[in-house]
Amino acid sequence: PAPTATPLRATNPLIKYGTCYSLGRNCEYVRDCMEEAREIPFNTPLFSAIKDIVEYGYVLVRQEDKVVTGIVTAGDISNQFMQLAGPFLLIGEIENHLRRLAHGKFTVEQMRDASPESQQNVKGLADLALGGYCRLFENKERWEEMNLSIDRKEFVKQLNAVRNIRNDVMHFDPDGLTDEDIGKLKQLTQFFANLIRLGAM
Repeated sequence: PAPTATPLRATNPLIKYGTCYSLGRNCEYVRDCMEEAREIPFNTPLFSAIKDIVEYGYVLVRQEDKVVTGIVTAGDISNQFMQLAGPFLLIGEIENHLRRLAHGKFTVEQMRDASPESQQNVKGLADLALGGYCRLFENKERWEEMNLSIDRKEFVKQLNAVRNIRNDVMHFDPDGLTDEDIGKLKQLTQFFANLIRLGAM
């Protein structure tokens, strides 16, 4: 025998019920509140699927054999974005803090001395790469002029670690960043935030 349709009660936790009911649609059965699912083939590029995912909140993924094998939600996109963009944002924040820390402390000539020959067009701190900052701060006399009660060698060590991480990020290392790498970026970002809070920069 054919299955019996199930009456839909107001207490049923169906998200679409409220929408359909408010539009004056008859919602006696579950089928009355169903909407056609958004589907994409399994080989659809993620970038091409983003529009539907953002608009509908999800897409179902269907394989070649027509079997639905998964779902991609807006939350998944957010997580993926943070995995890809998070390191860029943290590195950018660190570079902004470095410019603030070094502002007015070095001459253009000193910045160029700390830069490789390929970067001799440096006109200010904005043109300085992380390696340049490392070489600036490695100089003991220049460091002392900054009047910071921070261990210079340890600071430069942490900055060099960030420089290596940045190189991996900018060259899109296929292995990605480790949790330890992300931890180093967050640790240095927090360190600068503490300096600002204490009025040291």
